[in-house]
Amino acid sequence: MPLSLAFPNHALLASYQQALSRGWAGHEQDPDTASRMLAACRAAPDTYLLHFTHCPLPAPGMGPDADNSEPCLPHCHFWISNGDYCGELSLRWPLPGDNLPADCPGHLAWSVVPWQRGHGYACQAVRLLLPRIAHLGLPWLDMAMATRNVASWKTAEHLGATRIATYQTGAEHGHVSAYRYRLMR
Repeated sequence: MPLSLAFPNHALLASYQQALSRGWAGHEQDPDTASRMLAACRAAPDTYLLHFTHCPLPAPGMGPDADNSEPCLPHCHFWISNGDYCGELSLRWPLPGDNLPADCPGHLAWSVVPWQRGHGYACQAVRLLLPRIAHLGLPWLDMAMATRNVASWKTAEHLGATRIATYQTGAEHGHVSAYRYRLMR
């Protein structure tokens, strides 16, 4: 089955829960996170799915929800699938005329479950995303990853992104050495 990107959904929920039951928790490093996520997902699946999309990708010509009283960096999550849940891709973007906040390391982040790695799924997922976000008018996409995350920086380079910085992350990202890559649109 060809790779696809979808908003988190009930069709992939059982496969996602299976990933959690195997201890996978995306970017989280806490070993108890997957079990907490699985318990929350099983207890209230509809509510759990909603937390992924409270700031959904706007349609072309549409801005963020003006009735949203809670300030929110627009973002959305996609699940990567080959028929089964393979991982996720998240996108964050600033409002027109703004930059990403200092604590936001980039526009894009991805994570592929260990048993689905080695197939180029992160790179394929980003390529599937690009036409879907053209209307956002982002001239480039920044992505950041730990310097020790060789697979992610190779993915960024395979996409044609250029390394623009090496920096030390703050406490919110674990005080690690990181690279920032930029993919020009």
